[in-house]
Amino acid sequence: MKRLKAIERVILSSLEEVLEFLFINPKNSEFVAQKVGELIKEFGGEELVRVEAGRNLVKALKGEEAELNPSLGENDFRLIFKEFSVESSFREKLNLLREEIEREIKKAP
Repeated sequence: MKRLKAIERVILSSLEEVLEFLFINPKNSEFVAQKVGELIKEFGGEELVRVEAGRNLVKALKGEEAELNPSLGENDFRLIFKEFSVESSFREKLNLLREEIEREIKKAP
């Protein structure tokens, strides 16, 4: 069981590093900015109050009036509409992925 836990830690740690590199890579900011624009258009009938973004993403959001939010990750964002908000957090997604992998490993014979 200890060996399985050690393997699990190594796999999860490596996966986290790879995903973090891919997500934080400044080249991905343009892609994320494009998706933010699509979300804004999707909710076009709603009143957009504010766009908050992380350090890399705020630079890529050229057409939007985005505010830098230092508490957000590099390419994370928060769209604040009058009635609701939409948020993308890399850390949250990574934690969900980690938990799912841990569950799958525990299920393995």
